[in-house]
Amino acid sequence: MKIMLVLVSLLLGLLTQVSGDAAILNVSYVRERNQGESSLSPRSYVTFCAAYNPELSKLPAGSAPRTWTRLQVGGPEMDLCYDISEPHVVSGGILAVTRHNCSAFDQAFTAQQAKAAGLIIASYKMFFPGQPNVTVKDPSAFPILILKRADLDVIEELPFSESWMISFYAAEDGYVVDGSGICLIVIAVVVIIIGTHRSGWNRFQLIQAASERAQNAMEPKTEEDDPKQQTGVHFGSWAVVVFALFMTGLLISMYYFYDYLVYVFMGLFVIGAISGCYECFKPILQWTEIGAVRISMGDGHVSRYCGPSLDIRGMMLFIVSCGLAATWVVFRNDPLGWILLDLLGSFLLVSVLIGIQVPNLKACTIFLSLLFIYDVFFVFITPLFTK
Repeated sequence: MKIMLVLVSLLLGLLTQVSGDAAILNVSYVRERNQGESSLSPRSYVTFCAAYNPELSKLPAGSAPRTWTRLQVGGPEMDLCYDISEPHVVSGGILAVTRHNCSAFDQAFTAQQAKAAGLIIASYKMFFPGQPNVTVKDPSAFPILILKRADLDVIEELPFSESWMISFYAAEDGYVVDGSGICLIVIAVVVIIIGTHRSGWNRFQLIQAASERAQNAMEPKTEEDDPKQQTGVHFGSWAVVVFALFMTGLLISMYYFYDYLVYVFMGLFVIGAISGCYECFKPILQWTEIGAVRISMGDGHVSRYCGPSLDIRGMMLFIVSCGLAATWVVFRNDPLGWILLDLLGSFLLVSVLIGIQVPNLKACTIFLSLLFIYDVFFVFITPLFTK
């Protein structure tokens, strides 16, 4: 019941998060007259979707009367991070420019100084304008909109640029489901459930086996019966500290040597994904004896490392795991490559939850405290020496 309440609250958070952040842009332009049309200049319209911050800009509602304003597109050389040399060029119109290396609020301030009626920032990657460094009590009537760069390219190809007019309004407030957020929540919940269940079940079997052996007076308890001596990586207090320091140094190294370390990370991810995939599907081999074939390895050097016999099903599972990882390496840049990335990442995380064991509450407290310091360090301190 508690898990259901948590999931419902997360889904409601996703629903309200995207409400009211979208705007509809209508661009009007004069097109060439077709044969047989009246002498009046015909106008056509194109519609685009943009993003805005309702706490920063106030847009008219969809039911409000349309107000058309002149649209002017600034060239790539127009950088609103600095003062405009000829502010009269943009006076009175909605200015559309490409994104530059400063905040949307700073660019809007420069556009306001140039007497622009609003600002449209074209970006290759969509984002929502954040709050400025000063407190804003009420949303401003000066609109700040974020448009895709590809949409601005479409506008620039329209004929008769001197005839361009624009109107915009806030999209109707409604509960729009964020599919990517729901997908991430589902993946996280499934990974945690499977990982913790497998880890707990393995632990239970070890304790149960040790208890059954201890009850037999003829078979005294051995080191192998101690759950702490069984398979798994035990993270003590010092191991947690070393791990946090190692991750901090690794991420800082990624900033300076990204071109080289990115392939190291890819290699580690592939190895972990193969191991995780094998670990996740290995119980299927234990639950059924279908296709169980073992090949004797003899008494030579091979048997010392691979065991006295080789499980054919295990080998086939290992080959399939390697194939999945190799497929991701080849198609990782495809539009649907993220599906295989999430799948392999889930396998990796499940194997981590199964294999890594934190022995006591003290190690958990140290680990979470170091994660808090780690987060503060990378948010507030690393910008001081990475500028």
